[in-house]
Amino acid sequence: MACWFNAAIVIAQEQDYIVEDLQKPGAVQGIKRNFEQKFDKAGGTITGGFTVRSGGVDIILSTNALTNSIKIDGATGEMTSLYKQHNSSQAILTSQVFTNTLNACIGKSTVTITTTGGSVAIYTTVTLDNNDATAIVGVSFKQDGVFVAPLNTLKSIAYQSIGVATEQYSLSFFYILKDVLAGSHQYCLAGRVNVGTGNLRGSDIFRESIFGVIELK
Repeated sequence: MACWFNAAIVIAQEQDYIVEDLQKPGAVQGIKRNFEQKFDKAGGTITGGFTVRSGGVDIILSTNALTNSIKIDGATGEMTSLYKQHNSSQAILTSQVFTNTLNACIGKSTVTITTTGGSVAIYTTVTLDNNDATAIVGVSFKQDGVFVAPLNTLKSIAYQSIGVATEQYSLSFFYILKDVLAGSHQYCLAGRVNVGTGNLRGSDIFRESIFGVIELK
């Protein structure tokens, strides 16, 4: 077994806890009962078997602070991965009406997220109706006020033919958008109707209407 550290540190034999300085071959630094603080100097490699004991304290093995890490629970010994946290933003939607026919932003649906560059997932689940039985209602999204191809003013991600005036329908989508530039971006839920007035039913005791964005890593 070989373990590489960003440090020239120690070779430790578990049975007698001898700590040796790799920068000075053959030089013994001393006898240590706890050598966890030795993994902090520049250069070097540890080869062969070794044991690290924390005395009941959690052990974190990490390449970057507390992200992209493995955690060993000090009480149970259970190992868990501490993945890099994803930036995200979500809006709980309130009731809104809209009559636009060109996929304009629906009121109070805009969220802001700062990305590191790459892909994001945009999602929604809403309940919609229309006062015209011949209507079609649809939902999509905009990024920074504009559509991202192939979406446009007429093309929705999810849509519904009403059929019965004021009949309520649930619409949802989960859309992965690639090649998003690093930085701050605004996203809004876009809605359109061909005729009549669209009605987005807001969150209440019976439903949760949401729109959100999450950065994918």
